[in-house]
Amino acid sequence: MIDIHLTQNQVRLGHAVSGSATSDTDKAPDRVSARVGWMTEGRGDRDDEYFGEASLDVGESEFGTPDRLDFTLQIPSDAPPSYDGKILRIVWVVEVRLYLAWAKDIDATARFRVDS
Repeated sequence: MIDIHLTQNQVRLGHAVSGSATSDTDKAPDRVSARVGWMTEGRGDRDDEYFGEASLDVGESEFGTPDRLDFTLQIPSDAPPSYDGKILRIVWVVEVRLYLAWAKDIDATARFRVDS
């Protein structure tokens, strides 16, 4: 399981979202990464776009030891702000992924709001 803790739940376009992610998996990941982006929800095809990535090569860490990734990810000033309409929503997320050798990767997301 991955726990994502954001330092703020609301960010302005052109600013950064910061936080940390920890894991309590019993397998040591080879790498941990975080990226920020937006996606659409609602009717029609799903669109998404991700920006930047923070990563940590874990390597030979102890099994069962929680790994921590601190991140600061920039929100582009020309990206769409959050939107919550009746037919369409634009949702912003931080996605964290653990890359595990010989096992299925684990990922989690945390939602936050982006205002113009």
